[in-house]
This record gives sequence, C-alpha cells and structure tokens, in this order.
Amino acid sequence: MCCVKGAGKTNVALLAMLREIGKHINQDGTINTEEFKIIYVAPMRSLVQEMVGNFRKVSTRLLSHASNGRGVG
Repeated sequence: MCCVKGAGKTNVALLAMLREIGKHINQDGTINTEEFKIIYVAPMRSLVQEMVGNFRKVSTRLLSHASNGRGVG
C-alpha cells in the first residue's frame, strides 16, 4: 500500500492482521497458528517494533474480551 504520511497505513495493516487471525480461532477461543503466517514489512526497524507493540496491546485486549464471553467490541 502506498499513501501519504499519516493516512493510516499502519492501522489498515493491523486490521488486516486481525481479520486473518479471526479466521483461525478455534471453538475453545485459541488461535490455530499452524494455519497461517503474517509477515509485516516496513522501511524502518523502529516502525516494525512499534507495530509489534501495538499489535500485542490490541490482541491482548481482544483475547481477554473473547475469553470473558463479552465478545469483541
């Protein structure tokens, strides 16, 4: 994807990753990590590290909601 700075490219990538992960959630709420891989490529290592941190925060929050039976939202 190619857009101007600040257009939300990182957030779009995060949403795409979450969508793919959502396709591989088992009935018990675990994620079947054997079925897919996600590769994130960025021009700077710092952006990749920031993305990993953001993804950890979001995924932890989503998984805690799902495990508490509250769903995602």
